[in-house]
Amino acid sequence: MARLEAGEAIRTIIGGAGGRPLCSRKAFFKHCELHPEWGKTALAFANTNGALKTIEGNKKRYAARTHCQRGHEQTGDNVGFQPSRGRHYCKVCHRENERKDPSVKLAERAALESEKRARNPERTVMREAPEAWKRCYKLVAEQTGKWTSFCRCCEKELLLSSFYPAAHDKQRVSRTCISCADAINAGSITFTMNATEADRFIERLEAGDTLRLILNRKDAICQKKAFLKHCELHPAWAERAHQLAQRNAAEAQNRKRLSKKAFATRTHCSKGHPLTPENVGIKPVNGTRYCKACNYANVARGKPITPDVERAVRNAILTNMKITDIYNGGPGRKPICTYGTLRTARRLNADLGRFFDEQLSERRAYRRSNGGVLVPDCSPNDIPVYIFQPGDYEWLYGLTPRHLPKNDRDVIVSDLWIELTERRLRREDVPTRAKDLIKKHNRENPSRAYGDIRSPLSLDAPAYLDGTMLRGETVSESLWERL
Repeated sequence: MARLEAGEAIRTIIGGAGGRPLCSRKAFFKHCELHPEWGKTALAFANTNGALKTIEGNKKRYAARTHCQRGHEQTGDNVGFQPSRGRHYCKVCHRENERKDPSVKLAERAALESEKRARNPERTVMREAPEAWKRCYKLVAEQTGKWTSFCRCCEKELLLSSFYPAAHDKQRVSRTCISCADAINAGSITFTMNATEADRFIERLEAGDTLRLILNRKDAICQKKAFLKHCELHPAWAERAHQLAQRNAAEAQNRKRLSKKAFATRTHCSKGHPLTPENVGIKPVNGTRYCKACNYANVARGKPITPDVERAVRNAILTNMKITDIYNGGPGRKPICTYGTLRTARRLNADLGRFFDEQLSERRAYRRSNGGVLVPDCSPNDIPVYIFQPGDYEWLYGLTPRHLPKNDRDVIVSDLWIELTERRLRREDVPTRAKDLIKKHNRENPSRAYGDIRSPLSLDAPAYLDGTMLRGETVSESLWERL
């Protein structure tokens, strides 16, 4: 209160402008709410000090001026003073404004306001826009590099605050301004295309574009519904547009028919192979021809190998699967990849090629040391290679009983994982195998079993829930006394 009585502005006390704040703005208004008398006095001082500071600032700002905005010289006879606003004014401009018509004054004031808005569009948009729309306007300005957009209806360049955010995309604004959009929704005006878009529509039709290209692409001028409505409102324009559209559609059909005929009479493919009867195949799907030489090359080259397929190939080699079984498959098992894909991957992927060379050299060494006996496949040939899928660990962990300790559950999950990766277990047989491993665990650890009457308790276990006596202390006859 002492600083307010001394004439200091409220923004320097609670806002920190020019120094360290005494408290936050929120704390100040909360204190005013809790102490109404004190708050009323403080706000009165704050309003008075703010007005005085504004007058002092205006005096400093206008004292150094030598001419007004219209170029009149600021001499002693031509300068007046407004006590209420604490600023000087030009007497010549004041007399001219008094003789002007009120409508002219309003027009000049509006022009001056629009000039100020255009001088700093970002500040104007962020001040006028609702809080929920500001983020959208920022994203649009970052993408386009400007704070204005073009209205299709009134054909004016307006600030972004004059547009609704797009409903389907939060990084765009509507194509019509707010006033035009409200008028269209209210039914007071009917808008389809503006004059510029209608001329551009005719230009594209004259250039040979079909209606499908003009209405259905990303660069479409308008929607089909708007085009039909525009034709209804402008019959002369519609007649010209339909004539051009029919002509372009007929030319497109002729080009399509000629292209089919040209392909049917082609003697060589795009890579120069002759299209002889022995080198031409027919696709059963659509009945078109294809070059067998190019098709053989594509099959031999194969598709690029994916990380999951590469991991499956490595697991297959580590489990001693034959290379031919990798791309040929087997009974009840699909091939992992094609021969072309495997060969191309070994040639282009140095790490995978080195892995194959090391594994094949170990197999050859085993065969030499065992008198020509091949390396035995450690898993049945009909079990496919396990391919990890997201959520497999949680799935395996969920198959174990929750009452078991975490270490025991981890052991069971590890055994299932090893059997899967070594191709000793199918994916669909995992739940059954998990039950077997749980039974085995209970047999090996009977004291950890749950709810089984055959599971003996340790003699070191407490005999009673509320005492410290052990079960071994309750035995009245030892085993040696019976012998």
